[in-house]
Amino acid sequence: MSGKPYGYLQEAMESLESWSLEEAIEIGEECVRSGVCDDSPAHQWSVWKNWLPPLEKRWQEGDSKALFEALSMCGEQGLPMPPWCVDAVQDASSKIKSFEVRNWNEIFAAPHKGRRIHDLKREANIKPPAIRQVLSLRERENPVPVMEALSHVAGEYAVSMEKLREWYYEYLKTFPITTLITDAGRIQIKTGSRLPDCGDIHGTLRHSE
Repeated sequence: MSGKPYGYLQEAMESLESWSLEEAIEIGEECVRSGVCDDSPAHQWSVWKNWLPPLEKRWQEGDSKALFEALSMCGEQGLPMPPWCVDAVQDASSKIKSFEVRNWNEIFAAPHKGRRIHDLKREANIKPPAIRQVLSLRERENPVPVMEALSHVAGEYAVSMEKLREWYYEYLKTFPITTLITDAGRIQIKTGSRLPDCGDIHGTLRHSE
């Protein structure tokens, strides 16, 4: 896309993109205090700055699920689609309309091809809390050594230590900053890690230590 992609919302999106973390916190808290809205500005900032860029990278690397995750997050947070999502959707729609493809799978590929649904569901259920528990052990005042933390959590969740180690370091590489929003609406930051996605952006962001 070229030019200004957000139309009537352009000014609002330029403001959001210009915020620092501290400004996002302040604006979100002011909304809560004034009763104008909940702390959604801080949530929106976190999604736009922290969550969408890694999804764009995954999309560029050929992961079609990343597009639908991004669309879901934008819809849930009341955000417009970022330009890369707009381009992807328009390109797919054009191919369908011009009969270049027969169905959506030819564009986006089957989402779980070659994987058993039962295994995927189990992984989806245990991966977020397992990573969260490792982070919790590592972020104590006296951190548990990483291999000890991985061994403990792997045993608790009946997953191989190798698999948990893969999940943990993949997550740290993808999300280098922890953005937490407590029930009181306050964001807390811990550098070097971030809470795993539980499939519910509100549930993840609103986690309180």
